[in-house]
Amino acid sequence: MMFWLGMVGGLLLTGWGSGLLIAKRLREIAWDYCPQTAARFDSGSVYRLVDVERPYVGYVIYSYDVKAKQFSGWCARSFPTRRDAMQFVNDCRAGSLVARYRSENPRESRLFAETETKQQMCSDFCRPVPS
Repeated sequence: MMFWLGMVGGLLLTGWGSGLLIAKRLREIAWDYCPQTAARFDSGSVYRLVDVERPYVGYVIYSYDVKAKQFSGWCARSFPTRRDAMQFVNDCRAGSLVARYRSENPRESRLFAETETKQQMCSDFCRPVPS
C-alpha cells in the first residue's frame, strides 16, 4: 500500500491506497449542490474500442434548458460487454433524466438518471456539445 497526499478543491486529503474511490465520490458530492433541470435524451450509440479491458462504450447525447436557453452535453461510459453498453443507452433513452449544471457556467453539466429513491450519475465523464 502506498501513502498519498492530495489537494481537491482546496481540501488537503491524505490516505492509504490509490484514493480513486474517494476522488470519484468527492466529484459526485460536488454535483449534489448544483442546480438541476429535466434533461432530454437526444441520441445514443455503442462503440467498440480495441485492446482495452472494457472495450464497449455507451455514448449518450442529451439536452436541457436553463433560463430559456438550450444546452447540450454528451457522456460516455465503458463496459465489458456490448450488451451492458446497450442497456446503459436504452436505460437513458427510457428513463427520467436530470441534468445538474454549474450555475456560473450552465454549459458544464452531468447527466443523472432518476429512480424512485435517488439520482445516480450516469457517467463521471460528460462534456458540453460544441456550439
